[in-house]
Amino acid sequence: MPNWKKTKAEETELYNLIYIGTKGVDYGLCEIIKGKANIIDFESSFFKDFVVSDIPSSKIEEIRDSIDKLLTKSKERTGKQTKQTLLGIPALYTLNQTTTLRIKRDNPSEKVSKKELEEINIRILANSKLEAEKKLNTNQDSDLEIVNSDFSFIKLDGYLTKDIEGMRGSILEISQFSSFSSKQYLNNLVALAQSLRLSLVTVTSSTYSLVKYIKEKTKLENYMLINFGGHTTDVGIVFGGELINTSSIRIGTESLVSYISEKTEKDRERVIEALLKNEPDPSEVEVLQKTFEDFWLESLLKSLDSIEGIKIYPNLIMIYGDEQLSIDKNRILAQLEKLKFKETPEIHSLKEKIDLVGEYPVILKSLANFMQNLK
Repeated sequence: MPNWKKTKAEETELYNLIYIGTKGVDYGLCEIIKGKANIIDFESSFFKDFVVSDIPSSKIEEIRDSIDKLLTKSKERTGKQTKQTLLGIPALYTLNQTTTLRIKRDNPSEKVSKKELEEINIRILANSKLEAEKKLNTNQDSDLEIVNSDFSFIKLDGYLTKDIEGMRGSILEISQFSSFSSKQYLNNLVALAQSLRLSLVTVTSSTYSLVKYIKEKTKLENYMLINFGGHTTDVGIVFGGELINTSSIRIGTESLVSYISEKTEKDRERVIEALLKNEPDPSEVEVLQKTFEDFWLESLLKSLDSIEGIKIYPNLIMIYGDEQLSIDKNRILAQLEKLKFKETPEIHSLKEKIDLVGEYPVILKSLANFMQNLK
């Protein structure tokens, strides 16, 4: 999928940007004029119940109806429509692997050719897929397909370079980040698009596209992204502006609300109201909140600590998502400080570090940027 190419671009193109999360669907209508993406319409809808499995048959109709309504309402508002569609998916549904190959070239005096790079890429993807499959539980579908793939770094005789084609050298070292998803899950997405008569351009992980967006908009190179979603918490580890690995746990802000609602027998709206009040005297809701958040943070720490290939974590931590209901920054920092950092870690809202001008959800901004740069 990452190597799919667009047909020759017209001066103006329209694309549907659809992010299918565990909490609902974010939709944006994206117009690309002379290579520049602009979101001209957007809306979000929410599922009646959460979705944290690979689009089960019981949820297909609800997801399809949600998207169909969003498409219809957008056409009514703008008078525009398109079949060309980019789908974004949560990091939860991907398995990620960073693989490094060190190759001693047979003919150092010959220039590195495009064919040589393609052969190396095939070797890396094959190795990455094998490693990703080892992470699967025995009851999971082991038939994986590539979603995103990108070089993390390239070295030729010890020197870092971005474009190696045409260069000469003896020792070639390439590190590549690859993201996989189950064939069944991707087939479900294809079937969903077909049922809506949409033309699926490609699929991308939300974390991957967001890292690409941040790289284009800022000079940030080393950081940790934590997305507090409705039913999952997703983490991305970034070094040198490239996504190195991800981690997900199936606990989110809606998990917190559901837990307190069940314990107190209060409905969802009353629980959220109580959580946002921040009353000075501890209430039953606040006590339950702290208990659940302790479990949440412990699970997050275990997930991070199990990520392979990360010895030292980046000291900049950025959070986004359902920030109003997410855990207090100081509590997050106190727990994450148990990991190894080169410097004292600092935590910020993503909005404090990158310019998120406009009302559009950051996921749609990143998908528009991804579509703009897809070649």
